[in-house]
Parts: sequence; structure tokens; C-alpha cells
Amino acid sequence: MALRETEDIDKPKTNKRSYRFVKLPNHLSVWLVSDPAADLASAALDINVGSYFDPPPVEGLAHFCEHMLFLGTEKFPDETEYSNFIKQHGGCTNAYTEHTHTNYHFSVAPEHLEVFHCAISTEIAAERELNAVDSKFRLRLVNDFIRRWQLLHKLANPDHPFNRFSCGNQVSLQEVPKALGADVRHELLAFHKTWYSANIMTLVGLGKDSLDCLQGMVEKYFGTIKDKQVPVRPSRAIVDPSVPVFRRHEDLQQVVYTVPIKDQREIHFEFVLPPQIDAWRTKHSRIFYISIELTEQGASDAGLERVEDLVFLSLSLLRTSRVQEWVFEESRWLAEMGFRFADTENPLPFCVVHAKHLHRYPPERLRLRRLKKA
Repeated sequence: MALRETEDIDKPKTNKRSYRFVKLPNHLSVWLVSDPAADLASAALDINVGSYFDPPPVEGLAHFCEHMLFLGTEKFPDETEYSNFIKQHGGCTNAYTEHTHTNYHFSVAPEHLEVFHCAISTEIAAERELNAVDSKFRLRLVNDFIRRWQLLHKLANPDHPFNRFSCGNQVSLQEVPKALGADVRHELLAFHKTWYSANIMTLVGLGKDSLDCLQGMVEKYFGTIKDKQVPVRPSRAIVDPSVPVFRRHEDLQQVVYTVPIKDQREIHFEFVLPPQIDAWRTKHSRIFYISIELTEQGASDAGLERVEDLVFLSLSLLRTSRVQEWVFEESRWLAEMGFRFADTENPLPFCVVHAKHLHRYPPERLRLRRLKKA
């Protein structure tokens, strides 16, 4: 029997889907969506653990673990069986790793929902998948946005996990651990055993069946995931709140020049804001960006100085101006209308986004969080 169950969830007037939130006995939080028009069943499982939890000798381990999970399962022990089965039944599967989240998602014919089970594969597969992680890293080397993002990590406080190398490659996942005497497979299994716990997982499942039928399938296939009683919001145990992401004097007030891969001239101003994730009723942010494309003249020393002066002049004007309430009211009204008459979201992206948000927001407000952005 579920520990908690509610269907009191607001939705747009045009939305024909039915919603139900369920807390399973193993403390897995589940959001069920019944959509008679859905051709495939879609699901996303989000674990409130990511690259911040990498053990120091093995940077990129959380990402590596994500790659390993669906190479071999109890039902599909061969490395390619799982992905081939999904494709043969018209579906798709993918995953991603962030600082404090790992998200696994897939779509498939409804009667095959039980395939969404995972286990870490063999050592041979680990070697091969390490090459895949390294290849992904090399692809990132030619992406200017990701290059800037990684540079921002390295400019951060070395004592904060934001400073770590989260993607992983041959060096961080093989050469460095070997030099330090660390067994990567042992670390991988320990990571999975420690953190992959039902009570810090969320699941969003969408299909054409009734809510009762969907709940029965979820209880059957996901109710067996172990609750290891990991502290809720485990990043609070990993990230020391007294350690700033950026130290005011050492890390801030810097000018950094980068050579882009593409032919482009840009200037980016990045302002660090205090954490606001718990203030979920307002838009949260940690870093505020201002990005400006430059002409050749603007990219000169004099041009850069002029652009900088104009940016801070504008910020000064905002700082001394009164808050214009009508702007907020207009934004709120537009967001309200956008929500009330919103188009129905695509099933798989819907599941992916809301599985992550279910860690942060009450289920009765979850549908609002995605579309009401003001």
C-alpha cells in the first residue's frame, strides 16, 4: 500500500491527461500520468546524486556509472540486448548526469515497462564504455559553450566540488586512479551500492492505461528497489555550506580570455548569486549571465572597455531605479495564460523534466513549475 497518494494537481484547462502522485512503501516518489492518446509508455527515473559525489581519486565516476547501468541487466545480460529490444519495440533510451542528479529515461510499448531495470555490467563492458566516455569528452573539446562551462569549473574554489572534472575521460577514470592505487570497478560498485537508494529517487511514468493500472505496474517493477535510507537531499552532506563556490577575492573579479573554436567574438559577464533553490516559489539561480556578441571593433581593448562601462552603467541604473510592479504583474498574467492554455507536452521530455523537479517541489505544484515561469 502506498504511503501517500494524491490527485490534487492543477493542470491547464486544455489538458486531458490525468495525474496522480504516489509515495511507495520503499519511499520512491512517483508521479503517474494517464494519457489515452499516448502510443508509447514513457518513464524517467531521477537519482538525487551526480558528479558532486565522485570520490576524489576517480573524477567522472558518476557519469561512468550512468553509462554502465544499461549495458547488461538480469533480463538482458548481453550488452546490446537491452538497447536492441527498446528499438525493436519502437522506443528510445538515454541518460544524463549533472552535479546533483542522474537521470535515466526511455519510451517503449506499454507492455514492456518491466525492462526498465538496471545492473552494472562486466569488466569487459567497463573497458569498452570507458572509451565511450572518453569519446564524449573529446567531442566536448570542440564545443565552445562546454569549453567555457568547464573553464568556469576550474576557476571555482578548489575546495568545492563544482571545481571537479565531472565528465571523466581516460586520464581521470583510468590513468590517475591506477597511479593512486585505486580500483575503478570497486569504486564504481561502491558508488552504486551507497547512493542508488529508492528514497532519493523519483519516477515519472506516462502511458495510455488508467492511473490504477499504471500504479500497479510501478509498484510491481519499481517497488522492489531497496531503500537504503540515504539522507534526503544528500548533497547537503557532500557540500559544506561554509565553503563558497567562488571565493570573493581569489576567484572573482577576473578577466579571462579564451580562443574559440568557431569564428566568433563575444564577451560574457558572470555574476555569482547566493543559492536560492529552497526559495522555489521564485526563479532560482546561482550564476547570472550577460552575453554580448561583439564586432571586430568591439573586441579591441578600447571596445571591450566601452562595453564593460555600458554594462555596469545599466546595472547601476537598475540598482537605483524603483521596482516596476506592473512588469511583474504583466509577466505573471502572461505566464498564467500560457499555463492555462498550454499545448500538451511531449511524453518523454515531460517525464525527464518532472522527474528532476519532483525532488524539489510539492507534487501538487509540480505541473505549475514547468510552465508558469514568472
